[in-house]
Amino acid sequence: MTIVEKAPRPRGIVTVEVTFPDGRKVVYVIKNRIVAQGRDYMLRNTIGVDAVNINYVVFSNDATTPADSETSMPGTWKYAVAATKSKVAARQVRWSASLDGGAAGVSGNNLNSIGLCVGNDGSGLFARVKLPSTIGLASGVTVNVNYDVVMS
Repeated sequence: MTIVEKAPRPRGIVTVEVTFPDGRKVVYVIKNRIVAQGRDYMLRNTIGVDAVNINYVVFSNDATTPADSETSMPGTWKYAVAATKSKVAARQVRWSASLDGGAAGVSGNNLNSIGLCVGNDGSGLFARVKLPSTIGLASGVTVNVNYDVVMS
């Protein structure tokens, strides 16, 4: 008899809470896409060869569906925020960040995608989600992100 075990698979959920100037809140919960390069980073970090540190939540105006072949955050406008990283539970980690929609370089742009990246320029893409609707960024708009990755 042969016993076949399923290998653990990375999966994740991105929770995006948008607060508007009038106090209204919208929450999106989206399954994330860990791209091929991101899975490679996980393997390298597990075995300790050429380890990679995923440091930034990157916001972008790109409205395309994430593709497995992506290696950097797409978009003509990108804005990186250093992530706070934590272990939420066994086999679950979280990157958290907040975006001030009224900040210089942010206000007046549209938010369509959020990703986890190695570099603050959007390089070294680990994972990305496309939001279900465009968020117009302006003074009084705040975007809070919890980007969770779980091995199950």
